[in-house]
Amino acid sequence: MSSFLRPYYPILRKLGFPLLLAAVILALYRPMFGYPFISDDWIALHQFSTMGLRESLQYIFKFSTVFDYRPLGYLYSFLVFKAFGLQAPVFRAFLLFFHFLNGIILARVIERILHERFIARVAAIMYVASTAVHLQPLSWPFIGISDLGGMFFFLLSFWFFLQNRRVFSVLFLGAALFVKPSTCMLPVILFIYLVSGMEGERLSFKEAWKKLWLHFMMLLPFTVSLIFYAGISISNNLERFSPSPVDLFRNSFYFYYKAPFTLFPSNPGFAVIAMLLACLVFFRRGKRFGSGAAVPGGRRACAFIFSWFIIALVPVAVLRNSAELSYYLTYSWPAFLLLFLFFFRRALRCFDYSAQREKFFIFLLACFFVFSSGVYLYSEDSKKLDSKEQMVRGAYFLNTIRPRLQNAWPALPEKVTLVFTGIDSNINIYWYFAQAHHALRTWYGNETIEVCKLEDIFFTPSGMIFDPSDDCGLIIQPDSGTHFYLVDWNKGDPVLRATTPKELQELRAVL
Repeated sequence: MSSFLRPYYPILRKLGFPLLLAAVILALYRPMFGYPFISDDWIALHQFSTMGLRESLQYIFKFSTVFDYRPLGYLYSFLVFKAFGLQAPVFRAFLLFFHFLNGIILARVIERILHERFIARVAAIMYVASTAVHLQPLSWPFIGISDLGGMFFFLLSFWFFLQNRRVFSVLFLGAALFVKPSTCMLPVILFIYLVSGMEGERLSFKEAWKKLWLHFMMLLPFTVSLIFYAGISISNNLERFSPSPVDLFRNSFYFYYKAPFTLFPSNPGFAVIAMLLACLVFFRRGKRFGSGAAVPGGRRACAFIFSWFIIALVPVAVLRNSAELSYYLTYSWPAFLLLFLFFFRRALRCFDYSAQREKFFIFLLACFFVFSSGVYLYSEDSKKLDSKEQMVRGAYFLNTIRPRLQNAWPALPEKVTLVFTGIDSNINIYWYFAQAHHALRTWYGNETIEVCKLEDIFFTPSGMIFDPSDDCGLIIQPDSGTHFYLVDWNKGDPVLRATTPKELQELRAVL
């Protein structure tokens, strides 16, 4: 058998890592192929379903705010939509392919920085396997390209810069900015890379600027827009941007605190216990470290990787509602994984293991990491509507309610309002339906559908008012021609029927 495979060994050796990476991705994220479009997906899908080509392009390239301007990502999704329609599995397959490419490029970038292939490939595998970080963007088949595609162009720009191909690096940086604006910190990361001496010789600020001035010029329009938008946000107290020291501290503390517990999501205490044990080993046997040789690239590499982790989090630290959104770690997460591997490797050096044995223990650590990430995603998926992950709850809610609605009511009349009752507090139907109604209007091709929960109905002498303002900013006062349909969630077994304002008032009175 070995003699038969010997001629193919060079090919197998080259394909081994990509095949392993693909196998990890398919094994971990297989449950997500059954998830539908969700939440913000339906806003864009609704627009593209009702607009012509010209209006769609205007929607794609219309500037709203510097944080939300992502024309290249929307253009990509629009083209896939036109080619395949409302096929969520197709969109997700493309997303997972980008995720695979990100793992490949990340391994090349890290190997180029550290000159060590094994650590680079382990870090790349751990990155693609981080289900707690990637679950949300991968749950959005349509708009998830913002994060997966942003990382793709971020890494390509990084890679071409390391290859001294600056024009390509600048172009891919521009692409990254038009997919996800939070990639704007890449030039700063590259600047630190140069002045920290990662290329073998520390460059002065002036020398580093000469190599990176095109990258910073690419940021100029972005910076001007940011300053302008920041001024508007401060004066009008808009939601997205917050210069408040309280918000800055809360966001920064959350992500720096959250990162260690995200390493092993199904066993979050493991990482903390492992680090404490490693610290005890350091204290007891610290003299055996030498000069930091356990860190590939030495202390300079460690300092640069730490800077990468800190700098990449700056854009999300200034957003008002960034806390508790793990996917905001996307661009800093590779650096944190490397820091963890550095830490673990230095602990192993205390025991004078051979290089092969060190690699074996690091490989075991990576296997446990992948296992923990898989257990986390599969366990949350098995909980369905009781999952603590809102994207999982939303996926099962939409997969339950959509066929029931369309089987009971294949078509709905004009000016109809669906009134939901019995919905658990952890199921935010307004958000899952995208600003209350975008999903339903797309399903039925009916632009007059409204959605409300029974508890959001208020009766006045002049009639009834729907006020789901906390979720979608709408206050609706139906007229006499409105049809009402009651959707009783009934613990996940919906009961559907027509109703009247009088019955709604009686039902509302007993809540």
